[in-house]
Amino acid sequence: MIGIPALLLLAAGFFWPPLLWTGLGLVYVALPCVGFIVLRQAGAHGWATVIYILVVVWGTDTAAYFAGRQIGGPKLWPRV
Repeated sequence: MIGIPALLLLAAGFFWPPLLWTGLGLVYVALPCVGFIVLRQAGAHGWATVIYILVVVWGTDTAAYFAGRQIGGPKLWPRV
């Protein structure tokens, strides 16, 4: 259901560049979603696998945030 609109947007993007970026954005968002759907349907532990991946990513991002606050260092974008 996502492949046909993405291909149409990518093809139309050669004539009008903003549509190319829209098509690429659709593909960029759709691929991880399809990956989660495939993982979810993969046997008895599919749902647990998806939850595990999300918890690990959230946990490591949170730990990196707090470690960065404690360690400090030069800011990448000082004005923000």
